[in-house]
Amino acid sequence: MKKVITLGAILSLSGEASQDAGGIRDGIELAVKELKKNGENVVVHYVDDNSDIVTSVRAVENLIREYGVRAIVGPTWSNQVDSFAPIVDQEKIITFAPAVASDSVIRNSNFLLFGAEKNIHKQTCLKDFIVNNKIKKIGVIISQDKWGVSHLLPIKNAALQTGSEIVFIEQLIPYISSFGKKYIRETIDKALKEKPDLIIWSGYEGESDVLTDYLLENKLSVPLIGDQLLIANGREEKLKNYQGDLYIFSHHFSPKFIEIFESSYNRKPTLYSDNAYDATMLLADVLSKNQSSSSEEIIKIIKDRDYQYQGISGLFMFDKYGDIQSSGRWIIEKI
Repeated sequence: MKKVITLGAILSLSGEASQDAGGIRDGIELAVKELKKNGENVVVHYVDDNSDIVTSVRAVENLIREYGVRAIVGPTWSNQVDSFAPIVDQEKIITFAPAVASDSVIRNSNFLLFGAEKNIHKQTCLKDFIVNNKIKKIGVIISQDKWGVSHLLPIKNAALQTGSEIVFIEQLIPYISSFGKKYIRETIDKALKEKPDLIIWSGYEGESDVLTDYLLENKLSVPLIGDQLLIANGREEKLKNYQGDLYIFSHHFSPKFIEIFESSYNRKPTLYSDNAYDATMLLADVLSKNQSSSSEEIIKIIKDRDYQYQGISGLFMFDKYGDIQSSGRWIIEKI
């Protein structure tokens, strides 16, 4: 009988990041199910960090000490990865973050792998969108953290390449909604005074609530591109009453993944669920083949330029930063 592969999963199954974490858990569970069909015995121990950084960090040691996990899938967001990096280095635990890329983190670790495509690759689909929709003036409202800032370069490049003009940029302090509703509304007001043909938005839970209420109260119709969080937690239903065109940064799912996901869950996959599926499959594969190897030896194998893993969403190759070497999966989807 094959040896059990024990993984940990530290995810924000409750709290602000739960929208992304739910999709990640779906992908993990689907991978475990498929692995069992193939005779692989993989056990995943979950920890819900409630979108709290301190809980995330403490969970690493608990999973290692209590369950002897050899690798971790998670955490959910980039700010958690920043807190994770020192303990990942200390414990030398391989950690695969399906919803993060290195361009949105401040602190990295040699033991970190990233499943999301860098935000710079949004440039291609954004450029096509600007051209196809004859956008001339763009307003940008993003968060002030590394995640938000990583959007600036692709937006500026897309504008430059298409001859459009960025008429407004504001970087909001993350999680400001609890005390800054007036500031957020004033920021949207200032953006609208520039009469943009398009607003690009990236904010968190509370900020997205403020934006949604503002759009509906004022019966606005300016085209808007946001990220997945904008339509999470009941906002998609509310935004059906929005009078303008609403778009979301999403990505291509492979037909095979859509098929097996829908057959298991009877619904469409969500962003990062395929990344989590591939993360689980890859970790199970490399740990199974290298059971006596140290974490240093295994991460060296994964980051070797000759290493390739055929995942359900494409061919996996990693650079020295832990990023997947791929591009072209980002799309702009109309909601």
